[in-house]
Amino acid sequence: MKKSIFLLLISCMSFCATRAAAQSVDSLQVVIDSLSVKVAVLGHDLAYLKIDSEINALDENIQILSIQVGDMATDFRLAILSKHLKDSKTQLQKLYEVYEESIRIIKDRIDLLQPLVDSKKNLLSPIESAHISFRVTGIWTSYYNLKNKMSIIREALYE
Repeated sequence: MKKSIFLLLISCMSFCATRAAAQSVDSLQVVIDSLSVKVAVLGHDLAYLKIDSEINALDENIQILSIQVGDMATDFRLAILSKHLKDSKTQLQKLYEVYEESIRIIKDRIDLLQPLVDSKKNLLSPIESAHISFRVTGIWTSYYNLKNKMSIIREALYE
């Protein structure tokens, strides 16, 4: 009788230990699944923020350069009005060359933006992709407006 009670007690303990281990594995799997979801969300957010911050930086650079080019056009007009164009023309031409180089650098960065967007496209939702595409189009528009301003100034400086 003692042996059968002892065997029964050992089998109950064995069953409880097996059940506890199974529950532990199940809760560990839940934690792993939860962490996997969080990593995927963080990867998505990082991809979107990387593209968005690059677009913001490019937009700021274009806007600053556009203001500087506008200031250069104002300086050109002032030189004409004050009849000091000959004195100012060389300085303005040098400034034009510096801005032209800055525009080339911005163009290179814009050219690198599309492969970045394409590489992260599968991580973005359709709405985010549309938003990013709209922003990239805006960057191109700002860039071409800046190039048009520069071509007008070029004609005036080098005629």
